[in-house]
Amino acid sequence: MNQTFSDKMCWLSVLGAVAMLMTHASTLQFYPAAGAWEIWAVQIGTELAVPAVAWFFFSAGYWLFRSLTKQQILPRLKRRFFSLVVPYFAWNTLVLAAECLLRVCKREVIPNSIFLTAYRPITPVNGALWFVARLAGYVVLLPLLYPVLRQRHLSAPLVAVAAVLCVYACPDYYSFFYWLPVFCMGGFIALHGRERLEKHLGQKGRLPWPVALLIYVLLVVLAHPAMQAGGPSIYLVRVVSIPILIALAALTDCPRAKGWFWAQISFFMFCTHWYIEALLCGKLAAWLPPTVPGAAFVCYVLLCGITMALSCGALRLMHRFAPRTLAILMGNRG
Repeated sequence: MNQTFSDKMCWLSVLGAVAMLMTHASTLQFYPAAGAWEIWAVQIGTELAVPAVAWFFFSAGYWLFRSLTKQQILPRLKRRFFSLVVPYFAWNTLVLAAECLLRVCKREVIPNSIFLTAYRPITPVNGALWFVARLAGYVVLLPLLYPVLRQRHLSAPLVAVAAVLCVYACPDYYSFFYWLPVFCMGGFIALHGRERLEKHLGQKGRLPWPVALLIYVLLVVLAHPAMQAGGPSIYLVRVVSIPILIALAALTDCPRAKGWFWAQISFFMFCTHWYIEALLCGKLAAWLPPTVPGAAFVCYVLLCGITMALSCGALRLMHRFAPRTLAILMGNRG
């Protein structure tokens, strides 16, 4: 695999994880009197993950179907079981144990419901992991999806029609069908357009990465009205964002992303940010009173920065002192 292509795909995953972190870090609930500019700035920050979630499903489909043959279906299903299902239960168990420990320390009653709902695919105790559960459901369909997507002239219109149906019918965000067309787009590109995609992304671009990030943020700002409207508009933004992200990546010159840290940080940050933010958000808001100018936005920036720092620090500590536990939590990634 071309190293430049690998670097760009890795950075897209890392930036996607950061965007997810920013989405779940909303502090506006603690600042009801926040000014209009603060509300707008935090909303833009939380909307950065609207294209990122679509990219996660697209790239997951791409990696699953990349270089896939009929003989490799069963081995790939086994590998995805260890990289998705095992971490899903491991992370939720870890968070469930932490939640129970906190309640014991506070001398609070531990309700039975917390054990009954901890592993639900849509509402796990580690809320961000609904994505992993949904992705695992799509992977199970691999023996059915592969022969369909393999037929280029059949699968292309099917995926297009499915995407159009989602734009107009717009099922629930957490429904099984909502993200399936995006996942299948990645699989279709992996089977029929891999060489072209990897050729374009495998070349060093002339656009500096800070400029590319700025363009991405500006595009999110332009799409803000559509995302606020929700429904078909926001699904259309998600679908259109995929070729835009690919084009930006092709034009951009990005830093190297080689080594265990870069192979693991996006998934680790994705799995840790939800609980870290849940623990810190209220405390930061209490520390930063509404009387401070721009308090809601300052609290938001601090929460995002501290969460990223703690996630990165925790990954390095686990890599050094608990590598076997980390391997289980990461599904042997990297």
